[in-house]
Amino acid sequence: MRNPFARLAWSWAVLLGGALSAAPAALINELKVNPGGSSDNPFEFVELLGIPNQIVPNVYFATLEGDGTSAGVADFVVRLGTFTFGGNGLLIIQSPTMGVSVPPQTRVVTDPLFDKDGGILENGTITFMLFSSPTPIVEGTDYDRDNDGQLELLPADAQILDSVGWTDGGTFDLLYTTAILTQPVGTPDAATRFPGNNTPTSAAAWFNGDLTSGPTDITYDLARVSANFPFGNPGQGPQPVLTPGRPNSIPEPATFLGAVIGVVVLASYLRRRSGR
Repeated sequence: MRNPFARLAWSWAVLLGGALSAAPAALINELKVNPGGSSDNPFEFVELLGIPNQIVPNVYFATLEGDGTSAGVADFVVRLGTFTFGGNGLLIIQSPTMGVSVPPQTRVVTDPLFDKDGGILENGTITFMLFSSPTPIVEGTDYDRDNDGQLELLPADAQILDSVGWTDGGTFDLLYTTAILTQPVGTPDAATRFPGNNTPTSAAAWFNGDLTSGPTDITYDLARVSANFPFGNPGQGPQPVLTPGRPNSIPEPATFLGAVIGVVVLASYLRRRSGR
């Protein structure tokens, strides 16, 4: 049985975290980039977090190539300005043929490029970006033509709402975000925003890792995850998994706080028995 004081403390932490970190108009919330198996398609997805039942005008999700001379090219762009976020504040972009099953409160946006052989989301150096731009962000455009790490060819009225990325360590690779995710080996198969942390373009807002073997699997490989991975307590509940179309969740940190309370109670009991 979980300690009720631990649950109370956890509830306050979540409430305070949400209050102190109010969500912008839209954020990147979860990414499945490299599913297990021989081909990534059609099992990749991108999940965004926004205001429930609201349209955010002029918003574009884009992935920017980071490898060598192709760095800065918008490999994949989805215009979202006409779509309403779901009643739960979530919107998922995925394959029209074999996307993940999500609750009816989640808005689903499909794109046939998720059926492309090998998938549409790069497994190497990549930056995921969310733009607000009255001027269209155009797929295939090189926004860093001189490869200096600056997106000087973005429209003058474009604003970056959120970004996150990672690198496979190529010598001339470039990233267009300060929110750079790492793990002990390789690049992430997936990444999840910590619930309650709505800070845009922040590596600390994310945990990440590799996935286990199956293409439809949503389970992190616990031997290949980021240093800040929120491990659950063995025998006391599940480990974190991808939650497409559902609010992100992590285990309650019940063991440590419960142990502290238990030690205090035990010490008090022993003192009373000894007459001290």
